[in-house]
Amino acid sequence: MKVAVLGAGIAGLWAGNELQKKGYSITVFEQLPEIGGLCRSKKVHDKKFLFDIGGGHIFHSVYKDVLEKIIDTVGKNKVLKHKRDTRIYIYDSFIKYPFENGLNKLPDKVKLECLLGFIYAWHKNGSDIETFFNFKDLIYKKFGKGIADHFMVPYNKKIWCVDPSELGTDWIKNRVPHAPIEDVVKSALGIETEGYKHQSVFYYPQEGAVQSFINAVAEKIKDEIRLNSPVEKIEKINGKWQINGEPFDRVFSTIALDVFCGLHNCLPSSIIEKAKTLRHLSLLTVLICVKKKDCPPLSWVYLPHDNQGEANRLTFFSNYSPKLCPQEHTSILCEATYMKNLTDGQKKQKTKAIVDSMIKLNFVSKKDIIGVYHDWIPYAYILCDKQMADNRDYILNYFAGDKSINFAGRFGSFRYYNMDQVIKQVDDLIKDKF
Repeated sequence: MKVAVLGAGIAGLWAGNELQKKGYSITVFEQLPEIGGLCRSKKVHDKKFLFDIGGGHIFHSVYKDVLEKIIDTVGKNKVLKHKRDTRIYIYDSFIKYPFENGLNKLPDKVKLECLLGFIYAWHKNGSDIETFFNFKDLIYKKFGKGIADHFMVPYNKKIWCVDPSELGTDWIKNRVPHAPIEDVVKSALGIETEGYKHQSVFYYPQEGAVQSFINAVAEKIKDEIRLNSPVEKIEKINGKWQINGEPFDRVFSTIALDVFCGLHNCLPSSIIEKAKTLRHLSLLTVLICVKKKDCPPLSWVYLPHDNQGEANRLTFFSNYSPKLCPQEHTSILCEATYMKNLTDGQKKQKTKAIVDSMIKLNFVSKKDIIGVYHDWIPYAYILCDKQMADNRDYILNYFAGDKSINFAGRFGSFRYYNMDQVIKQVDDLIKDKF
């Protein structure tokens, strides 16, 4: 049986591997000249520096079996184990992440506003509230006005490019757990607490960045991957799928759901209209190559406020592995999201502005910079607005009765999934549907 796998990102490659193991004949269609999708890595500066163009892709998961599969794919002796040390840079200080676990380092007035706001919200709403009008409503009800105004609202407005009141809450499950009131009070008093424990430890490849994982996944199916082969037309004729005119028995799609619908030649207008409502964000990543080894021993840092520049996060990327840059050098990876596409000229302007903001914030000295490189990811994040979940489900339910088509991946199923969730989703689909 022939299966067309659309897209050679992590979802498509993992699916291709698993389907081939089950005896299916697969063909993977990839529009780019290289595999990996969001999980690609790039060598720059005479190939001495390496960075993940979609941001630092760490390996961690609440699914122990999935994490083991990821590590085994790379090789247990080829990954480095790290203790997460993540901060929020706010009011000229590095605040422990999550924000509610680092209140003691805030100015007294801000600390008091955050603590009283949390206690008031907890007293009014309790810790098990489940009804929210939108993401902004969730933030205020769960964290109170102080934490909302000083961090959660400005940061989420910055990263999602819309006011959080426009966002739904379907995507946020397990991403923003409710902090115990005891932890918040302890943190305000300076007593050490630890939030988001499932992320407290992560792994990263010793060599080759995240591309080493991608390459390992693709190794056994490399002859079945067609690069520079964009999907241009999707049809179903007499029970057979036609991908660019070539017949297949089944389709496993990981390309963006709205793009899939636009390429399908025979869908109801209601599906087309729903697909047009699905929105996404693009990502500009900027790598700063530094000739000195003087960065703090941190994993990554959130930049929540607009006056800190357009980057919403920076990663001390060279801390992930010493093989990511030459000895006694540093690499800093900055990320900024955008609602619309940028011209090449705009990308260069934004890159310069981001580097200037890093200099202004004293994360790097201008005299120590030996190279700056950027990359652009057109489809980086799904925009989880209040209508997205219903419209996505409407589309997927239309196809649900057809056992010959499956959708997976962050964009293929239009769910805000990380790498581990994508792998679990693919595994579950293949187990249940093939």
